[in-house]
Amino acid sequence: MLEHADASITLRQWLDVVRRARLGRTPKAVALMLATYADNDGRRVFPSVTRLAVDRRFITPDDQVRPGAA
Repeated sequence: MLEHADASITLRQWLDVVRRARLGRTPKAVALMLATYADNDGRRVFPSVTRLAVDRRFITPDDQVRPGAA
């Protein structure tokens, strides 16, 4: 049986990688925003699509987001 190495990184490491990555403006902004929703060890990040869209100002809080409509 194979054991998987722990491939997790710290929240700080994630931020450093994203900042250095050659990403477009929107993907980079969303990746950095996801870090604000991470728990203390950076393992669990579960904001809703609507929450991300509102925070990124793609929609207003009164708009509705349909699942799969991205």
